[in-house]
Amino acid sequence: RDLAQTTISLAKIVKFAGNSGRRLPKGSPRLILHDLLVGSELKESIFHKIAQASIPVLHEFDARHLSNFIYAYALADCTPKFADGSTFFDIVATEAISKMNRFNSQDLSNMLWA
Repeated sequence: RDLAQTTISLAKIVKFAGNSGRRLPKGSPRLILHDLLVGSELKESIFHKIAQASIPVLHEFDARHLSNFIYAYALADCTPKFADGSTFFDIVATEAISKMNRFNSQDLSNMLWA
């Protein structure tokens, strides 16, 4: 659960830093975050490492945390790919499908919305 919450919080920071329709003043916190996280290899690396760390524990995630994870990666506009050609979304989808018989209507709605 903590990993899902951390990931969605980080994704919101990335989204916030990237949503500036105006020129940011030099040295502003938003500009610093933008330079570090938006469209950078650092962002990709961070989210890839989180994805790798989550794979061994995904079986512990309930529907809410799986949908939060999916939403976080969509919000951050990040799709980690692995050596076998699969993406993080493929792995999370496989986990969600294995638990689908335990999902209620709200769980399904959240998963589709994410």
